Order: sequence, then C-alpha cells, then structure tokens
Amino acid sequence: MENVTERTGDGIVLKISGRVTIADANEFKQMMMREVPSGSNVTIDLTGIDECDLSLFQLLCASHRQLLRTSGSMIPGKYSDEVYETMRSAGILRDSGCIENRNENCLWQRQNKGGTPL
Repeated sequence: MENVTERTGDGIVLKISGRVTIADANEFKQMMMREVPSGSNVTIDLTGIDECDLSLFQLLCASHRQLLRTSGSMIPGKYSDEVYETMRSAGILRDSGCIENRNENCLWQRQNKGGTPL
C-alpha cells in the first residue's frame, strides 16, 4: 500500500494505491491516524487500488464516522474498477449513506463512482 497526501485550501486529498487487504489493515489504520487529523475535510482517491477486500471499507467507514463526530468530513473521490467490483460483489453499494452522514457523501453510495450514477 502506498499513499500520497496533498494538503489544499479545502482540506486533504488522500490518494491510496496498491493493495489494501486484511494483511495491510494495521498499516492502513496507522496511516489514516497519521495523515488525517480529527476535524479534517478529506477527499479519498482510490483510483490506484489494484487489490482490496472488505477491510478497506471497514477502515474507511470507521474513519468517516470519526471525522463526522469531530466536525470533519470524508468526501469520496474516484475509485478503481477493482474497488467497485469488491463493493458490488460484497453487496455493500447503497442508495444512501449511514444515519450519521447527513451530507449524503458516503463512499458506499452508488452515484459516487467518478461523480456519476452507476
């Protein structure tokens, strides 16, 4: 797993690439804690992911909920076909976000792949 963090006037753009599976979960969690301070506004770019499993989504969801609790946000950016296929095959694509997510910007929502409806 590799990541590139860009700090912009609007917040943080976090680009994640490579493999993110259960074997990488601790590294991913530590990276999120290091790169994404509480209260941050983060855009997640997963276009570089070429292998993933459900641990990626569990960790992203936990990070998103933590950011919402600290007045931050996590905005889904584009993601790779591999990420989409893993979400689709696991049955986790949704038409709306979780109850805590009032901005309807959940990674799991169908319309968020590249900003166009799926």
